[in-house]
Amino acid sequence: MQAFVDEYGLRMPTAVDETDQLFARFGLFYQPSWVFMDEDGTFEALRQELGADGLRSKIEGLIES
Repeated sequence: MQAFVDEYGLRMPTAVDETDQLFARFGLFYQPSWVFMDEDGTFEALRQELGADGLRSKIEGLIES
């Protein structure tokens, strides 16, 4: 995961879930998985590969909303 963060220069918070407790909280059971959360704690969990373009599109959509 760190290599992906470094390669694409991501500046958003990322988490490593070594005990799987965080994954379980969001109903995630495999990688890749993404969780997008707003200021009030509302979240969307995606259980899919996004790739750079998909991630960029998702983030841009969240910024616009």
